[in-house]
Amino acid sequence: MIQRRTFVAALLALLFFSFHVIVDKAQAEYRIATVDINRIMNDSGDSKAMKTKLDQLSMKAKQEIDVEKKKLEDFQKKIQAKDGTPSNADAEKYQKMAREFSRAVKDTEEDLKREFMKSNKTLTDKTLKIIESYAQKNQIDLVLDKSLKTRGPVLFGTPSVDITDDIIGELNS
Repeated sequence: MIQRRTFVAALLALLFFSFHVIVDKAQAEYRIATVDINRIMNDSGDSKAMKTKLDQLSMKAKQEIDVEKKKLEDFQKKIQAKDGTPSNADAEKYQKMAREFSRAVKDTEEDLKREFMKSNKTLTDKTLKIIESYAQKNQIDLVLDKSLKTRGPVLFGTPSVDITDDIIGELNS
């Protein structure tokens, strides 16, 4: 009888200890943070510099296109100023100029788009590396995007878990 009581007591102690180990593991603390990627991509110093650079490239391209457009319009007026009917040589020259102008516009748009994509990828890669480094340094297990435009997985997050300002600060430093 005493052995049976001892066995039952030992079994109950073992079950109690096992239960605490399982509960402790289930209640392990995970650190989660949120970040607004869109805000970082718009408000960081790097993104502002990128926008300025792209705006300058766009303005320069627009000026160059405007010069070519003016040449095309002037040539068209010159042709029309003649007795109203252009010669075959003038018509061919105008068509060639119009094709070249159209190609120049298309090429310029593609160049600007390519430059935007390149700059955006560079900034995104840099941002993600900083987020990863920040998370590792601060022992954060999971970082979720809370950007409104992308409808990220975060429906609600308290400001205390938002690391956006910290990431922008590291990007700007």
